[in-house]
Amino acid sequence: MKQLKVHVAVIIDRRRPKSDGTLPLKLRITFNRERKYYNIGYDISLADWAKYLAGNYRGALKDLRTQIVEFENGANQVIRDIERSDEQFSFRRFEELFFEPKPIVKNALELMAEYCEALKANGKISSADSYNTARNSLIEFYGKDKLDFKEITPALLDKYQKWAIAKGKSHATIGIYLRNLRTVFNLAKTRGVIDASIYPFGRGKFIIPTSNARDIGLSRGAITMLYNYVPGNNLNEAMSKDLWFFMYMCNGMNVKDMCRLKFKDIVQDSIVFVRAKTEGTSKSIKQIVVPMNEYVWAIIEKWGNKERIPEQYIFPFFTKGISAEDERRISQNLTGVINDWMNRIAKKLNLGVTVTTYSARHSHSNILNMSGAPTKLIADNLGHRSITTTEKHYLASFDEEEKRRYSKNLLFFREDNQE
Repeated sequence: MKQLKVHVAVIIDRRRPKSDGTLPLKLRITFNRERKYYNIGYDISLADWAKYLAGNYRGALKDLRTQIVEFENGANQVIRDIERSDEQFSFRRFEELFFEPKPIVKNALELMAEYCEALKANGKISSADSYNTARNSLIEFYGKDKLDFKEITPALLDKYQKWAIAKGKSHATIGIYLRNLRTVFNLAKTRGVIDASIYPFGRGKFIIPTSNARDIGLSRGAITMLYNYVPGNNLNEAMSKDLWFFMYMCNGMNVKDMCRLKFKDIVQDSIVFVRAKTEGTSKSIKQIVVPMNEYVWAIIEKWGNKERIPEQYIFPFFTKGISAEDERRISQNLTGVINDWMNRIAKKLNLGVTVTTYSARHSHSNILNMSGAPTKLIADNLGHRSITTTEKHYLASFDEEEKRRYSKNLLFFREDNQE
């Protein structure tokens, strides 16, 4: 007999506001038109909930999102277990399985490894690698692959930070490692396997280091010299230059997003795509629209696949049915090739700067900013959800003509683009 669909969602319960104005979050299970609500132990203000729904996951909301996903995934797993056992779903059976005592997890590194595998299963290979690298760093520091949550105190984290700096790690890298560890603590809190009193992060405890953004965008002069450079007979040199400028022109997209482009993503005179980095992280999909011009078309003509059917990749780096692991490997290899050749060119031109695929993204935003483009338009181009929640909800996205007008400023280095 076919099972009726069971729907799972974490929602805000507006019926009973607390004295501080916050409202409880609840796990809602819907089956056969009946709904039941289960408290998950988190309260939130309406303003923060609006930010969360808008996809503005910053600070505490980023941690909250991890916890909400954990609850929803856990509920869906219980429902799948019931279906596999050929049982008919019932709220009573769901409650028995979902609220049964959870095994006590004392080892933070064990839970980090488990979360890493979950990321891999969901195709988040880059994130999985990040967690695995953080775990290996903690193992190297501690000397063992078992680290009890209770042992991870603010004092220990401070000691780890000093050790990592002495090892040559940057504050940015250390911050990534420790944010990953904080996520694991939040998972353990959500599962109820650790007490909130041992949580080592936050005000009055350990503050994860942050680093100021570096300006790695290229100057107008450097971009002009790169454009005017004539590659030799090496195809990799010519391809690297063209693909760097393709990413620069196409809203600073990264290598993986470029490789993932298909001909169906070309809609009239624009490329429309979703960043792989943000895909699946929000219920609302942020589409990025790239106004195309003859220069972008020329690069596709030169290096793209000749068979232009909708499901064909524009560039010949990915093939149908490619795995997430191979996407990651090929993207990294291609990034290395482009970075290597662009820096060889930069050295020949005595630019005195490092040129990478990432500097293409910064250069895109810097040149638009210098040309007077509104910050909101630049944020749209880069795929950022919003500058503020107000802009997200009350400012319309820029129309195609306005984007195309500012996009012309990116071609300042071409003589045929002069007014």
